[in-house]
Amino acid sequence: MEFERNTEILKETLKNLAKLGYTELHLPGGTSKDGSFSSTVVAPYYDAVTKIVYFCCVPYIPGKKDQNGHTKKLGESPVETARRELLEETALQGNVEDFKLIYSFPVKDNRPGYEGKFHIKYFYLIQKFTGTLFDFEGPNPIDSETAAPVMIPASRLEEYLFKGHYFHIAKRAIEELMSQNAEYAMALMNLV
Repeated sequence: MEFERNTEILKETLKNLAKLGYTELHLPGGTSKDGSFSSTVVAPYYDAVTKIVYFCCVPYIPGKKDQNGHTKKLGESPVETARRELLEETALQGNVEDFKLIYSFPVKDNRPGYEGKFHIKYFYLIQKFTGTLFDFEGPNPIDSETAAPVMIPASRLEEYLFKGHYFHIAKRAIEELMSQNAEYAMALMNLV
């Protein structure tokens, strides 16, 4: 699948997704089976030709629950959950060692039966993909939970990410990237 990169095409894509009921975009992520933590992956793409950074998001229908959602694995580590969710929602594959923890923080759980409890939210950055499992349009063939991913230009990052996510990406992830890919790091710093 070719990711959407042209702004006009992107706007049209988002409009068409809204007609299908997908009213939000979110980063690939999910909760562990026992509810003790959730993991999210910030999946950026750097276009070396245009020098623009894009972020991978997936269309999402708020409140839609997967009744069968048993792809969650008991005993997964947070990074393994992040890797699995990235694959399930976008078909992108990566090695565990290529997932870099940006930050983690406790979140109050508001699910029925979990009131008053907390779980840990983990945010990972992956810069290197090892490939894709398959190409698809519409609901993914693994669990039909989300539609195919779209690439959001980094200039629109704040529209789709919480302010705290943006802050940590800008402040902490850059240091990690600086030692690996200076050109990519500079592109990210231009967002700040």
